[in-house]
Order: sequence, then structure tokens, then C-alpha cells
Amino acid sequence: MITSYNIASKCKIERCGILQSGQNYSYNYILQTAADNSVPFHNSYCAHTVNSYDPNEKSVRPIGIGTDHKVDPEDRFYFRIDFQNSGTDTAYKVRIIDNLSYLIDPTTIQVTASSHPANFSIQNSQLTWLFDPILLPDSNVDEANSHGYVEFNVKLISGIAQGTLLRNNAQIFFDGNDPIYTNMTQCKLCKPEIPSVNIFPISDFCSDTISISILTVYQYKEQQVNIIFLY
Repeated sequence: MITSYNIASKCKIERCGILQSGQNYSYNYILQTAADNSVPFHNSYCAHTVNSYDPNEKSVRPIGIGTDHKVDPEDRFYFRIDFQNSGTDTAYKVRIIDNLSYLIDPTTIQVTASSHPANFSIQNSQLTWLFDPILLPDSNVDEANSHGYVEFNVKLISGIAQGTLLRNNAQIFFDGNDPIYTNMTQCKLCKPEIPSVNIFPISDFCSDTISISILTVYQYKEQQVNIIFLY
């Protein structure tokens, strides 16, 4: 039997830093919404390109807007846990435990990928991946193959208050060693309000001209932006 695959690649790059005018670029907009993943056999991974990082980390997308990572609570959240054997010998077994936030709806959990074959289990709100055996070489001997990961996505429960923080981390166990704790992911859950547009015509009958101003209001919990256009 011959199986054919249609593979479509997508790449997005955005600049950051300071313009010559002294203003900052508007960035983080690419990562504020999740990529289309409605097809069951389609999966994607999106992350920042950085110079160095902790090889045992947890990441989430969308990463949200701004320094407090504002995200719409109705979005689907895509998590990835990366791990690396940075010890001095082969790791024969790896176990990952993730205790989910009470804000996550456990009926929506979708486990989508792992770097190696693993047994997955869920009890209450605790997710567990067991790689046994994994035979993960240490980074001193084979850096390229010393890495692994798991990916899953979830939806949140309804009725979450504006400004609630979604925080989560994971534990990674190599053989019989103490757990390594990943970083803490954090998003601020804010449902954006629908912008309102008001048009105010002001007529000057002496000059036979009409000027129109449009006021757009876009508000998060504690931030309001007013934009006025004059024509």
C-alpha cells in the first residue's frame, strides 16, 4: 500500500526592538492567537527563537498580548513540555507529571504528540507520561538525541472572572532522581469587549463642509483605548 501526504509549511517572522523614530515595534501579534488546528491529523508548533534556554521547560500558546500575556479565555491552549538528559549517563526511564489548573476543563484534553513512545494516564487533574524504556542518551555523548517532549491542548471552564491568572508547571523525573520543576507558564484571562463606533457629524453650513469624527473604544479589564479619526 502506498500512502501519500500533502504537507504545507507556514512560517511567520516579526521584528522587535526600537525604530529609528524611537518607537517600539508592535510585536507578539503573531503568537496571540493559535494556528488553525481543526484537522485531526494536522499539528503545529510555534515558539520564540532564542539564543539559549532551559532544556526542561513548559511553554504555552497563544502567549497573549503584552507583558502580562492577555489571552481570551475561550481560546484553546496548546502546551508543550520539553526535557533533556543533561546528566552523565543514559536515562532509562522518564516520567512527566502535570497537575492541571482547576480552570481547565478535563473533558477537553487532547494529547497530540510525544518525541518517544509513552504511556499516558490521567487521574483527576493529574496528567502522567511514562517513557519506559526510553534509553535517552546524555547530552555529553549525543546532544542531538538527548531531548524529548510531549504536547497537549485544552479548553477552559466557562464563567472565569476577568483578569484571572492561568498558571501551571510540570515535574520531570529521570530514572530514580528527584523531580526537575519546569518554569511556571502564566496567562491573564481577559475577554475583549466588542468595540463601539460612534459617528458624530458636525455641519458647517456657512462653508458647505461636513466633518465626521469616529470614536473607537476597545477595552480590557483596566485598559481603555480611544482612537479618534477626523475627516
